[in-house]
Amino acid sequence: MKTTIAFCFSVLLLSSLCIGCGSGGEAVTASIEAPAKGQRVGSESEQPVALSATSLITTGAENPAAQTGEELYPEVVVKTSLGEFTIQLDAEKAPVTVDNFLRNYVERGFYENTIFHYVEDGYIASAGGYTTTGEAKAARTEIRNEAHNGLKNVRGSLAMARGAEYIHSATSQFWVNLADNPFLDYQLSETSDLATADPNDYGYCVFGKVISGMDVIDLISKTPVHDTEEFAKLPQEPVIILSMRRTK
Repeated sequence: MKTTIAFCFSVLLLSSLCIGCGSGGEAVTASIEAPAKGQRVGSESEQPVALSATSLITTGAENPAAQTGEELYPEVVVKTSLGEFTIQLDAEKAPVTVDNFLRNYVERGFYENTIFHYVEDGYIASAGGYTTTGEAKAARTEIRNEAHNGLKNVRGSLAMARGAEYIHSATSQFWVNLADNPFLDYQLSETSDLATADPNDYGYCVFGKVISGMDVIDLISKTPVHDTEEFAKLPQEPVIILSMRRTK
């Protein structure tokens, strides 16, 4: 049975992703889902999942960058098998997400030799969860969803994947938007009850953008894809993230 994975597809694919409970905690399993292109996933309202007490992520006053305004826009060079592109992260609008992306994954070398596992031209290119042999990598603790930060899923932006039924379940997987995808944005109003909000309406957190190398992103978007038993729209020739290096 085909599993539906990463970040937003025309037929939903499901995949299991191991999420570590902070440092030394027992790993748990969560499925990463995202909405079909131009569609909404499900109709039932769900309570957001609670964050682990052992989460490594700091927020608000606990986050020095959020307080002082220092290093609000770090940059990371992503070297792939099709070339390099540079992303600028937005720690002013998405401090939790940027902190998680940098400290728990980029700085630990987590993304080295992982693949773009879902590519749909004109939609998204998803990465950050699977090795070159298609094995799921054990990720760290789930983080709070900052989709309400005002940033939009527009072409060239980066967003976090999460479980479609669980608002606060993003870990390592992310995507690059290949087009404007407004249905992935935060849809709630100031009067919405966040405790009982439909996870579809909460959206997917944008936390950065590609600032150079969009030609490489376009090459990735045009790579031939196929469906396998485990993946949909998997590039026929692996598109590999060779390294991520913070430069600013």
